[in-house]
Order: sequence, then C-alpha cells, then structure tokens
Amino acid sequence: MAVVERDEDRVLFAPDVQGPLYDRSLRTILTQEPQLAIVGGPPIYLADFRETPERIDRAIR
Repeated sequence: MAVVERDEDRVLFAPDVQGPLYDRSLRTILTQEPQLAIVGGPPIYLADFRETPERIDRAIR
C-alpha cells in the first residue's frame, strides 16, 4: 500500500489488499482519508473456496 501526497491532495494505491476483505486493511485505508483510492478488487474467483461469500460481498461494498 502506498500513499502519495501533494499539498492538500492524497492518493492511496492498494493493489494487493483483496478488496479489502480484512478489517486491518480497511482500517488502514480509511485512516488515510484519501481523495482518491485505487484498490485491488476482491478475489471473487475464491468465493466458496478460500473466502466466504459474505466476505466477498463485504469487499465489493
């Protein structure tokens, strides 16, 4: 995860946080308060395999 700041602007780049599926990743993103967040999507191909459908749905929201 990376944050780029210039003056009052903040961009967050989070390519490998899986949506974010995990509370820790979500808290980190929200704490940064970016104007723009570029976040890697949830691994929907893992639904019913490694992740529960509920976690996938949450990551999409």
